[in-house]
Amino acid sequence: MRSALSAETTGSRNSFFAAASANPAKTAGVTPRRGTGVRPVCHTWAASWSRRPRPKILVLASSKTLGTSQAFSSSSSSVAKLLLFDCAYDIHCTTASHAPLQPIERIATTAMLLSALRRGAIRATAVITGGAALSEEYPVFTREEISKRDGKRGETWVTYKDRVYDISEFVNAHPGGAQKIKLAAGQSVEPFWRIYKQHLDPAVDIQQILAPMRIGTLHEVDFAKETSIQREKKEDDPYKDEPERHPALCIHTAEPCNAEAPVAMLGDPYITPSELWYVRNHHPVPLNDGDSHVLSITTDHGNEVSLSVADLKKNYTPTKVIATMQCSGNRRGHMNQYGKTSGTAWGSGAASTAEWAGVPLRVVVADLLFKDKSTPLSTAKTLGASHVIFEAKDDMQASVPVEKALSELGDCILAYEMNGEPIPRDHGGPLRAIVPGYAGVRNVKWVQRVKLSSEEAEGAWQRGMNYKAMPSHWRTKQDLQGVDFSQLPSIHELPVQCAFSSPAPGDSLSTDEESIEVKGWALGSAGRSIHRVEVSADGGETWVAADLEEGLDQPYGRAWAWTTWSAEVPVGSGPVELVARAHDLGGGAMPRTPADVWNIRGLNNNSWPVARLERS
Repeated sequence: MRSALSAETTGSRNSFFAAASANPAKTAGVTPRRGTGVRPVCHTWAASWSRRPRPKILVLASSKTLGTSQAFSSSSSSVAKLLLFDCAYDIHCTTASHAPLQPIERIATTAMLLSALRRGAIRATAVITGGAALSEEYPVFTREEISKRDGKRGETWVTYKDRVYDISEFVNAHPGGAQKIKLAAGQSVEPFWRIYKQHLDPAVDIQQILAPMRIGTLHEVDFAKETSIQREKKEDDPYKDEPERHPALCIHTAEPCNAEAPVAMLGDPYITPSELWYVRNHHPVPLNDGDSHVLSITTDHGNEVSLSVADLKKNYTPTKVIATMQCSGNRRGHMNQYGKTSGTAWGSGAASTAEWAGVPLRVVVADLLFKDKSTPLSTAKTLGASHVIFEAKDDMQASVPVEKALSELGDCILAYEMNGEPIPRDHGGPLRAIVPGYAGVRNVKWVQRVKLSSEEAEGAWQRGMNYKAMPSHWRTKQDLQGVDFSQLPSIHELPVQCAFSSPAPGDSLSTDEESIEVKGWALGSAGRSIHRVEVSADGGETWVAADLEEGLDQPYGRAWAWTTWSAEVPVGSGPVELVARAHDLGGGAMPRTPADVWNIRGLNNNSWPVARLERS
């Protein structure tokens, strides 16, 4: 079957039959029929339909009868979804003997096939040939015009290379789920296509999948802009060398870049693709000097050694840590309805998970600074060190307690890889500190100095108000007058957290839905495992226990990464208010509303996440 499907099937009806006969099974096929005047249902195709040759689709099924509910033994379900657009083709069905079916038989067989595909009873593999030529016959659209078809007003358009497609009817049939493909609405699908490894399968051809949905061509000026790598920045602009960012990121500020990961991608896949990691920068991103980057390690007593990233890779056995990182301001925006906070109004997307690879900090410190290499923590404390300070190439610095940094159970590493590749510049490459379970600000990027000290790090990020635990009754700047922030505890560990990945903001329910599938992630505090997640569709009056999925096998007390979960939740007939709460093994619980944890800096909001859905 595979060889038949891989063959280029062009030309006459006979060539179509020849390809079909490679499989002894019964075959349903689609061939173009000229001059019939049959038009598709999708109105956006109507303008060009009359002058556009229709694609030919060959569908091969198993020997099972099309009308049965038994599954067909076939391959890709993704391309098969194209047949849901039966309005786009003239359907002809034939048997392996090439005997044409009568019209009534053709209609009945086609109906059974489409019905079976819709309910998921069968799978089929399709080959598209004979489509419209890539020509000026298609109308030309600007990027601005395309961006307005972002699905919010009904139409969903995307581009691939210089071609424009209307995927409005395909969104809900997308094998990866509607939410994933919606990320590309009004944009190019290329950056999204590269994220999933299954899309790189040579057997999957995006142009074949999109061909029936093509409606136009991207304006040549816009296409040229998007394919150019030149940046129109002045030489004295400190942000002229900023990395390119994925279009799915939600940008809060461009300079410095602060951007959320798309909610639908959090937890699915479990490891967040590096391109979709949230970005939290305070300054322009330094240039990456790769393996030549030099790290200095010092103490208060003047001991100092230096080594390069290349030395780290050569001299030490690497270790890996899977950890979820959160900005301490994650979900800050949800606090603002209870009082204005200070800082970026993050949603729930200032969190991501990666597999980090590098060298344990305690091993490097013991090897280079201490004679007793077996007890780096006790040796450091003997020297009077109570903090480990990380200083970055952009002059930022932060510190963590020495008990966390140099303990074997702390899992702190000097990381040079992220998700199996060198750490991207945006995320701290070539070298960053990974302090699992601690706020993102303590996981210092572009680290070039590690210092064992009796004092916390200097600067606003450690001793100022930016990352301090403050009481809720300090509500104005006047309340902060005269406060010595250096005496307040710095935020390190974050509280138990939970958030939705599906439904996404803006989603709705149909009038007849009686239940909804809800997905999300939960993260315990201080490495504690999640043991329960509950979901409610009525604002917390009744609860459904969620199924815990990935992340359950993390070591006790070292559960640094999130646990994903899902639940099928019954819903009433009216509007729905989804809320969720998680519990970790330390007994950590989540407060009901942001009002219970509000503070002027908007830090550590771990109240119940809320998703309100209207009926459509």
